[in-house]
Amino acid sequence: MVNNQNLFVQQAWPNHIWAENFQPTTILTQGHHSFEGKVTAYLDNEENAQTTKSKLMLMSKVIDTTITLEQNAADVFDKIVQIKPNELSNWVKCCETAFSYQIEKNSTAQLFHNKNAQIWAYKIDQEIVATAISFKSNNTLGTHQVGVHPNYRGQGIARNFMLFLIAHAAQLGCTEVSLQASRLGMPMYQKLGFEKLICLNKRLA
Repeated sequence: MVNNQNLFVQQAWPNHIWAENFQPTTILTQGHHSFEGKVTAYLDNEENAQTTKSKLMLMSKVIDTTITLEQNAADVFDKIVQIKPNELSNWVKCCETAFSYQIEKNSTAQLFHNKNAQIWAYKIDQEIVATAISFKSNNTLGTHQVGVHPNYRGQGIARNFMLFLIAHAAQLGCTEVSLQASRLGMPMYQKLGFEKLICLNKRLA
């Protein structure tokens, strides 16, 4: 059992439960509400790796708010835009293809009403080919769902997207950018200056 002091439940996107160092058989409860089998939990216990859905690394990068952009970055950044509500279906379709799992459209739509959140798209000839979400919390900009459609990988789009998000964080006055990296994406993030913080094991609660 995880008591309320050790349990953080997000009631809106991304709808996660955060808890520390508990066993896969733990039943997560808060008050009279059980979350078992209903939501996603993140664990930092390496010993539970065989029971997890996927393994992620929480990473962060301290940034300089006077950061300068790379040469020709403006041309690349022009391809990155905030999407409109009527573009969400196409955004979700691209994101699902990039990550090979289903995205909850209604939960994502809530972000349009949150002043701290932005839903981004990388467009080529008006087609959404890559996705990202940024979420500002105090002085940290969290980046999520940075994914590229398989047909457009190998062109540096993910790297350019991250450079844009780092620059965006600086414009907002943030001093840190955080993300959850897969093993596949970790080398790119490390080259961009992100450092490992803690291992997160993902599974259904």
